[in-house]
Amino acid sequence: MLYVEAARVFLDQGLDAALDVFHWPFLSILMAWLSQFAGTGLEASGYLLCAFFMAGACGLFTASAARMLPESSWYVCLVILTLPGFNAYRNELLREYGAWFFLCLSFWLLLVWAARPRLLTVIAAQVALVAGALFRTEHGHS
Repeated sequence: MLYVEAARVFLDQGLDAALDVFHWPFLSILMAWLSQFAGTGLEASGYLLCAFFMAGACGLFTASAARMLPESSWYVCLVILTLPGFNAYRNELLREYGAWFFLCLSFWLLLVWAARPRLLTVIAAQVALVAGALFRTEHGHS
C-alpha cells in the first residue's frame, strides 16, 4: 500500500523522502501523525482516518440537505447509503474520503454563511476547500 509506505518513510526519513515515494503525501502524513499520537499501526490509522472522513462527509451531506430542504433529509440519507463511492470502497485507503469531507465542509460552511454572513465563516470555508485540495488537487478547482 503506497500510502502506508509513504507514511513509514515520512516517520523514518522525513518529508523529502516521503515525497520521493509519493508526490502527494498529505494522507500519509496524517496517518503517520495519528499513528504516533494514538499508538496504532500505520494501516489502522489510515482506516481510522478514512472512516472518520467518510462518516463526516455523509453527515455534512445530510446536514446541507437539512439546511436547504428539511423535509428531504431522510431521502438524502438513503441516497448516501447507496453511493458506490462510500460503500464499494470502504475497505480501501483512499484520499477521496478526505477530499469529499473537506469539500462538503466547505459547502456546508457556505450555507451557514448564506444564512448569517460573517467573515470568519467564509474564511473557514476557504480553508476547508484548501484542505480538500491537499487530498486531491482537483477538488480545489470546484
